Amino acid sequence: GLQVPYLLEKRDEPLTLDVRLERRDPSAAARAAAGSSEYVVTLPYRELRGTSLVLTTRARVFRRTVRIGLLPPPDRQGRARGLRAVETRVWEQSDEAMAAAPLSLPVPYAMDGDVVLEIDEGDNQPLPLERATLLLPSYAVRFFRSDAAPLLLAYGRRDLTPPRYDLALLSPFVLGQRARTINAGAENSPNGSPATGNGAGQTLVSPVVFWGALGVSVIVLLGIVVRLVRRET
Repeated sequence: GLQVPYLLEKRDEPLTLDVRLERRDPSAAARAAAGSSEYVVTLPYRELRGTSLVLTTRARVFRRTVRIGLLPPPDRQGRARGLRAVETRVWEQSDEAMAAAPLSLPVPYAMDGDVVLEIDEGDNQPLPLERATLLLPSYAVRFFRSDAAPLLLAYGRRDLTPPRYDLALLSPFVLGQRARTINAGAENSPNGSPATGNGAGQTLVSPVVFWGALGVSVIVLLGIVVRLVRRET
């Protein structure tokens, strides 16, 4: 099938998403210190890179050691494995008149197992967590299209190489233009049913749609090139 030439634009503002923290009793295999609280971070997708977890609390005076890491699934014999800490930070607030600053932690890349948050409470009551938010890198796909041409966004194919288009040479011009935002529809698997996993399938846009969209993009690009050549001459 054909592909519509596009440019990937990384936005300055991250995408924010509230997540749920599921509290559970610390397992012996996690080697948690006495008096620790353990939470499983419910992620919307497994394959998240460059993502941060931001925690807020209404507590005013406190000091806690916070760890985030991976808790792998049991081994072949069914034995639990220990927590693989990725980041450890101290979260504290000593001014009762001011709200505590949020704590930001990098989210580990988790293909297997759970992302676990561990808080060393010491001899204190569990720190009340008010909100947990994911900050994800935000991207936009820039391309030329006809208003009447429907498109399918296909992703999740690890066997495909990154595309290389001549359109990339004009990226400063294209990214500087005002764009109209369109929203993607519901995620579907290759057979057309709603997707239940993290990966999408090997979907392809119909040839009629691709040829129409490609023809429009070629005409627009030719117009841009002619204008640039005239300016230089």
